[in-house]
Amino acid sequence: EAAGSRPCEPPRSRAILLYGRAPGAPMTLVLSRPGGMARVPRTRWGTAALIGPVVAGSGLAGLDGFELARLYAARSISMIPIVKDRREGIEARAPAEQWPLLLDLVRAQLLHPLCRAQAFDAAKRGALDLEAGKDDGDPDAIAQGAFYAMRARALGARFLPDRAAIAAASAGDICRDYLAMVGDTSDMVIAVEGDMDPADLYRSVAATIDLPPAAKRTAPAPAPLPTTGAGRDVLRAGEGVRANIVLMMQWRGDDERSGKLVAAVLNERIERRLRTVEKGTYVARAGFIADAGDGVVRLYISFDTGVTDVDRLIAAAKEEIERLSADGVSAEELKSARALVPLHADLKPAQAAERWLSEGSLASGNEVADAKV
Repeated sequence: EAAGSRPCEPPRSRAILLYGRAPGAPMTLVLSRPGGMARVPRTRWGTAALIGPVVAGSGLAGLDGFELARLYAARSISMIPIVKDRREGIEARAPAEQWPLLLDLVRAQLLHPLCRAQAFDAAKRGALDLEAGKDDGDPDAIAQGAFYAMRARALGARFLPDRAAIAAASAGDICRDYLAMVGDTSDMVIAVEGDMDPADLYRSVAATIDLPPAAKRTAPAPAPLPTTGAGRDVLRAGEGVRANIVLMMQWRGDDERSGKLVAAVLNERIERRLRTVEKGTYVARAGFIADAGDGVVRLYISFDTGVTDVDRLIAAAKEEIERLSADGVSAEELKSARALVPLHADLKPAQAAERWLSEGSLASGNEVADAKV
């Protein structure tokens, strides 16, 4: 936008096509629009997390999952369906010479998705084993997944897997829920990065995935700000394991720039306090999540430490939050934060799609005044 370019609108779908040329880079394609799990009936929220794995494992265009994986490996292609809390679409990538094939595969995924019983059985079995702690995968990854789920529950997430719902789920329900998310590219943002003439790229997209509205869809379910309160949730993961701690606050807001600057200042303070002063951890950081969903933003602190130092370091982290709240930030800290968080950062296709869906623009907005931060 700063260089004077404008988004295109393919005529039938009225999608928004965004293209960033990157000489020598492979073609990356992201299709995204509001919806995803928020379209699923409330009675099946507990099984919504199965949709993506089932569709991804079902194959495409007459190929089963294994055959499709071999094709992708031979052509250096990747493609996965997007089924997130509030987004639906496709993410795909391929060398420039495979661009026509990639578009054909994306079109097939939109118009003729497969949902095989074998893929459903595998995803269901894997989800139940993971819930029961019987998964044969990496124990550290399993523990991290359980830790993430605990945090999500504490923050009021809507679409966490439910063991009873998964056990009672049917392949038909999963397939119907996915079919309600595909069939066209209306209202989508189509973000592309790669090395291709813009006019040729527009023509290729318009010829293959400019798909007009196929049917009236169920509107995504709105979500109020989750009701949460101050509290402490603990997941025990075995003897001799270092403790992972995340302190997180969430609220409804839209000032991404201020949030990132505050997080940059807090990050410097937390690292100095917990690592240098308290000598309780090797890695400590603070961050800001601007797209947590449904207009919710989050500020967090994370670190690991020995189990005997947990309470001491949590207290120190809370002291830094209280000091930041009471005293604000210095001019020098803000100057450093602005240098660390550039106003106009390069956006990858997924980031560009999300920025456009959220703000209707790729611009980061104007710099915010020190007093506002």
